[in-house]
Amino acid sequence: MNSALLSVEGLRVAYGHGRDALEVLHGLDLTVSAGEAVGLVGESGSGKSVASLAVLGLLGAGGHVTGGCIVFEGEDLARAGEARLRELRGKRLSMIFQDPGTALNPAFTIGTQIADVIRAHRPVRGRALAGEIEDILARVGFRDPRRAARAYPHELSGGMKQRALIAAAIVCEPALLIADEPTTALDVTVQAQIVALLRSLVRELNMGLVFITHNLDLMAELCSRAVVLRHGEVVEHGEVAQLFMQPAHAYTRQLIDSIPRLPREAMTGEGRNHAAI
Repeated sequence: MNSALLSVEGLRVAYGHGRDALEVLHGLDLTVSAGEAVGLVGESGSGKSVASLAVLGLLGAGGHVTGGCIVFEGEDLARAGEARLRELRGKRLSMIFQDPGTALNPAFTIGTQIADVIRAHRPVRGRALAGEIEDILARVGFRDPRRAARAYPHELSGGMKQRALIAAAIVCEPALLIADEPTTALDVTVQAQIVALLRSLVRELNMGLVFITHNLDLMAELCSRAVVLRHGEVVEHGEVAQLFMQPAHAYTRQLIDSIPRLPREAMTGEGRNHAAI
């Protein structure tokens, strides 16, 4: 394995200040290397999304890192200023949010929203910009990328919206991608397609991926290692195969037992493999 692209050590996050402060993440350790997908697993409220927002410096009002470090490409992001984080977001670090219906702006076309990401980091204009937009939409599985670029979010299915979000997230070929529950609102066939797409992108771009989910079956199709969170604490971590065969914590066993399995034929990509647009 390559040296760590991302190394999170002892990360603590709280909301509020003083006696009103509430710590929601209690010492997270997580490493991700280039070309590796690592799962961050737990039920709602376990601290998964908070961890991802801390890495990108997007904790919002009242949220702050109270301990630990977030070292990305040798730089501690926990101590980086907003200007530096803005420079990195979308270029070296990127994120897919869990609800494409709210993450995409309904007032702008898909092409316009991808163009905004490109222009924020590179001086690309005109036909070259349009070509990049169509290329990235084709790369994530749109059959007619020119038509997709002209579409508004409401004209797309849930799966196509998620593909559009992925296109915007990877158009600058980031070193690290964080996918926060990217399949939650999708049916099982489309879930399988999105997981297969992420797996191919990790391989093709040699990209590090943090895959945040409550579904261990989906995570197992994509990730080699995983960290299990419960109430903001790491209860277990290790190789995915080991977690499935010999889970050391009762909570991990509960997660394994409670999640329905995806059909094997869906996970191997049979059926509809491309978006309709």
